[in-house]
Amino acid sequence: MLGERPVDASLKARLLVNGSISLRILLSTVMLWIRSIYLYAKCIKAMGKVGKGVTCSVQGCSNNAVRSLDSSKVKDSGLDIGSSKRAYLCEEHYKQWKKLSKQSKSDDLRLRYG
Repeated sequence: MLGERPVDASLKARLLVNGSISLRILLSTVMLWIRSIYLYAKCIKAMGKVGKGVTCSVQGCSNNAVRSLDSSKVKDSGLDIGSSKRAYLCEEHYKQWKKLSKQSKSDDLRLRYG
């Protein structure tokens, strides 16, 4: 398995205490494994433009993007973006887009069902 470390004999000896596993040692071992998995996952290269650090598409904003959306959806909500297929939004503008799109959806439902 990827990223697996060999277990030495002293660790095996510490794990076995009178034929049973000591809870304290077991927890510390599990925490070491979790830490090594976390460090391994941190080393994996980011995929996509958001992971690589593209900036927000809204005019005048230079924050890092956290979401990528279809530009037509973003334009319909009223945010001022450039002309491209995808719109990259920072956290602040993504929250703003969610509020605006939620309001427009509820308005459409009111018009449809009365």
